[in-house]
Amino acid sequence: VYDATYCANGLRYAVKIFNRKGDRETKNEVKQVSFLQSHPHPNCLTYYFAWSDKKFDEYGIVTELCTGSLKALLHAEVLPEERV
Repeated sequence: VYDATYCANGLRYAVKIFNRKGDRETKNEVKQVSFLQSHPHPNCLTYYFAWSDKKFDEYGIVTELCTGSLKALLHAEVLPEERV
C-alpha cells in the first residue's frame, strides 16, 4: 500500500497494488473491490476506484488514506467502549 498525493487536487490517497497472476484478476482482488463498492459506511475506508494494467500485470485500488495505525492508538490510550 502506498501513500500517494494526487497532483490535480493535492489530496492524499492510499493506493493498494496487487501483482496479477497472468491475464486474470484474482478472486481476492475482485472480492475487495466488490465489497468496497457495495458497502459504503462511515466506519470503513472510502473507495474511489480500481484499475487493471496488463502491461505491468498489476491491479490497483484507490481508497481513503488512514494515517497512523490502530495498534499505535491502542498502545497510546485505553479507548472507551463508545469510541470503539
